[in-house]
Amino acid sequence: MAPVRTPVWRARQIALGAALVAWGVFLLEPAPLTGLRHLAFDAAQWLLPRERHSQPAMVVEIDQASLERFGQWPWPRERIAELAQRIADAGAAAIGLDLLFPEADRMSPHSLANRAWIAPDLAEQLRLLPDADQLLADTLRGLPVVIGVAAQADAAGARPPPRAPPLRLHGEAAGLERVLSYGQAVRSLPLLEAAARGLAVLNGEPEGGIVRRLPLLLRVQGVVLPTLSLELLRIGTGAPSLDVDAGPEGLRGAGFRGLRAPVAADGRAWLRFGHMEASRYVSAADVLAGRPLAERLGHKIVLVALTGVGMVDFQSTPLGRVPGVEIHVQAAENLFDGSVLRRPAWARNAEGAALLGSGVLLAMVVPSVSPLGAFLLLAALLGGGLAAALAAFGLGGVLLDPVPVLLGAVPAFAAALGGTLSSAQHQRRELTLRLQDEREAAARMGGELEAARRVQMGMLPAAPGELAGDARVDIAARMEPARIVGGDLYDFFRLPGDRICCAVGDVSGKGLPAAMFMALAKALLRGAVLRADGDLPAALAACQRELARENPEALFVTLSVWVLDLGSGLLRWCNAGHEPAYLLGGAVAECLRLPADPPLCVLDDVPFTGASRSLQPGQVLLLLSDGVTEAAGAGGEL
Repeated sequence: MAPVRTPVWRARQIALGAALVAWGVFLLEPAPLTGLRHLAFDAAQWLLPRERHSQPAMVVEIDQASLERFGQWPWPRERIAELAQRIADAGAAAIGLDLLFPEADRMSPHSLANRAWIAPDLAEQLRLLPDADQLLADTLRGLPVVIGVAAQADAAGARPPPRAPPLRLHGEAAGLERVLSYGQAVRSLPLLEAAARGLAVLNGEPEGGIVRRLPLLLRVQGVVLPTLSLELLRIGTGAPSLDVDAGPEGLRGAGFRGLRAPVAADGRAWLRFGHMEASRYVSAADVLAGRPLAERLGHKIVLVALTGVGMVDFQSTPLGRVPGVEIHVQAAENLFDGSVLRRPAWARNAEGAALLGSGVLLAMVVPSVSPLGAFLLLAALLGGGLAAALAAFGLGGVLLDPVPVLLGAVPAFAAALGGTLSSAQHQRRELTLRLQDEREAAARMGGELEAARRVQMGMLPAAPGELAGDARVDIAARMEPARIVGGDLYDFFRLPGDRICCAVGDVSGKGLPAAMFMALAKALLRGAVLRADGDLPAALAACQRELARENPEALFVTLSVWVLDLGSGLLRWCNAGHEPAYLLGGAVAECLRLPADPPLCVLDDVPFTGASRSLQPGQVLLLLSDGVTEAAGAGGEL
């Protein structure tokens, strides 16, 4: 036998299917999903920007004021040498040149000596002067300077690979193969690279045009090089080498001595950005002017970068556009303060479980609750996922993505709600058809009941009926069924000997069963009274025997039966559990009561008692049923 599939179960099946599809999308991670992850990361950065706890890095900027005072860029190499020397004299722990010198100084005496318009004797004299590039190299050789390298994704270049930094590997060398690799690089002159204390990569990897992660290690022409901020901190702290933690799946961390930053398998680290602050920047014009800057630059790592108009390399971050050198400053503070964001290995599994859990929960609950309850549950899941991600980000520097909860909850909610609405619409159509059928059946039943009412009312005698033309007595009757048909009855008819018989009764229950039993009781009562020739106790006993023989519904009937002798005015009666009668016409209405006899069909073989009295001219005998005594007024009183 096939299982019965209710509308709620069908809606749950649809929602569970949507949750499984969302989980498949999560596993495949298409580009739109990655974009949503980045938006969530940017929102967290914007809501909870990093607060600066230290200032390990400063920037000496070749700004517009410096260019206006010392001339346009590029500056002569001797000025660069002077700038580096003054920064070192201010006590800088390490100096990073966020600049490239791929060509010889065009204003160097040796470069001028090779110009065609220089006279031979002047050219010879120029060659005797110190070379500007060599002067810069000699200056850098005695300073803790890091020269930059701009990695490019082209094929391998003609120059030999850069020299490798001191690297100490912890783990498996195969993990280094996962590091981002570049076949070419824009590099400074070989004599400048040779003079520098270290080489470092300057550029990062924007994702969708926004810098969110910075590679701490990259492979350039087959050589693993650190990023500028990491190498500056190593040299500034005097660490002899970089420590790299690697496994078969890739890198796990990078740093030196007590400083270690978590990285992804490819060497990239998630940065937690703070707002750009002017206090990090010092104008190169102030440095070259010899102003005392030891308080600001002493024991700091100092980056030298261009920020002049039209020369700055702007980069976009989650907090806005900043000069490219600001990325390195922010990275240095992240590394120094230990605020590099962590993405634990269990995070993806937890996010997948949250996706499936939210989808399954909504699929099971939404079809069986009210729309308001469903929306509240959806809001609770989405709000809880967002709150958990923000709490992990702000308190522990842990990256948990709230997008999977959104990815699992919204499709499952929409599918469950859509399935529920579809089932409700289907049910509504079925109910409409059923209601139409019921209305047609009710109309048919109403017609049949109306016919039954007419039949029932036609069975009751019309006053004055057989007594028409007899001036000794008047008779009147009225009956209003509680429903279309009912169980109340009345009857009057002549008996031999100038007598009349009146009866009022009430069958238990209402509606069609009571009406049918009433018709049977009325017919049996008339026959029993006629056969007993007015002996009312005997007539009631005979009537009870016949009624009890065919009474499958166990109905009973109360009866009040009266016989009046028109000649003498003698009134005899018998009451089987019915309302007492009232005798009117005197000063006070008189209630005619008898010892309580039970209704017919309640007890077997019960002797019924009778009573008699004389009815005087002008008196009125009032017979009624409990419909009168139990009628309620507007205030509910009887």
